[in-house]
Amino acid sequence: MSVGLLILGFVALTVAGAISLGARTQALWRHSRELRHREQLENALKHLLAGAADRQAVPLDQLAGALREPPATTRETVDHLYRERLAMADADGVRLTDAGVRLALQVVRAHRLWERYFADEADMPLARIHDAAERAEHRLTPEALEQLSAALGHPEIDPHGSPIPSSTGSLLAAEPAAAPALERAPVIPDDALPLSEWPAGQPAAIVALDTACRGFLRRRLLDLGFTPGTSIAPDLAPFAGDPRAYRLRGTTIALRRDQARRVLVRPR
Repeated sequence: MSVGLLILGFVALTVAGAISLGARTQALWRHSRELRHREQLENALKHLLAGAADRQAVPLDQLAGALREPPATTRETVDHLYRERLAMADADGVRLTDAGVRLALQVVRAHRLWERYFADEADMPLARIHDAAERAEHRLTPEALEQLSAALGHPEIDPHGSPIPSSTGSLLAAEPAAAPALERAPVIPDDALPLSEWPAGQPAAIVALDTACRGFLRRRLLDLGFTPGTSIAPDLAPFAGDPRAYRLRGTTIALRRDQARRVLVRPR
């Protein structure tokens, strides 16, 4: 094969690679643009939902301020909602249609499920979960959102105590005035200790799981019967010290030290 043919082949491969890279770049740009457009629409729906709850229309300039967008950009977003029959105009501003309310509740559902995920599974501090959910709520298909809900055990309440809308766009509970009992810090008596520090053979009563115990570990401990008032006693520690066996509800359960310290107990 001549050098000229080799060079020609190299040039052809380079051009083909450049075309392929260009196509991928265009696809990524298109996806990014579509995602930004979806974020604009869904954020508008969320803000308009607050007006729907009060049975009030939202003025366009007020919506633009809430979305932190120029009024012209918000006008384009609202025009799209009009075309899709998700919103309508009246003398006071913009109002959601019934279809718009249902879709807006799905955006709220995505946000609150992501908050539940970040708090329970990612162990993220509560102060950070709202912003993280704001970024994540627009990125799932309806099917993927249902998979997330199933993986979390179909929760009904978010970490702040607000109800999570159902997949059909309805609220399963009224908005509570305060976070539910499971989210409040438990009242811990002065004589309570972590189970990991409890002496072997001494019976104790479970007070609570501490608030840092969330997600899979919390569900597992509750499923195993680690509930307030339950009697528990550590067996003799193994030679290595970890895991340790505990007698609970007529059976023996092994926990690692880092798991046992999430269980607070007091003298029986």
